[in-house]
Formats: sequence, C-alpha cells, structure tokens
Amino acid sequence: MTTPTPALDTEHLFRVERGVPTEEETAALAVVLLMRLSGAPSATEEPVPAPADWRSPDRAHGHRAPRSWRTAARRPEPGTGESG
Repeated sequence: MTTPTPALDTEHLFRVERGVPTEEETAALAVVLLMRLSGAPSATEEPVPAPADWRSPDRAHGHRAPRSWRTAARRPEPGTGESG
C-alpha cells in the first residue's frame, strides 16, 4: 500500500496556511521570498570593503635588529641622488 503524493501546484508559488493576508502583504511576501531565492543582496546590507593593497606604516614589524639604528642612519634621503 503506497501513500499517494499530492500533485505539485505549478500555478502558485506559495500557499497561505492560516489567516487572510491583504494583497499588499502577499506582494511583500512574494518580493522577499523571490529576492531570497535569487541571492540578491538586500538594501540594508553594507558592502564589505576590499582590503587595502598598500601597507600602512603603522603596521610595521615590531621587532628590529639590535643594530638596525646604524643602517637606518646611513640611508640617503629619497630624491637626493645620494647612494650609501
């Protein structure tokens, strides 16, 4: 004995089980459900910013070699044309 499966209703996208929604409520529900199915972002979602492709000087490495102050003092100023 097999249980008959109900026929698929291809005319309606969804069915209200309880209550009597207005046309506006039904339209709002349809819009929300179709947007969720389409995967479109909602108007309230803020886009995620892309990470910066440059390195901030504030994020420099915290560790420096013990004698790095010597090599830093010898570096020429950018644009002066001096070579160390």
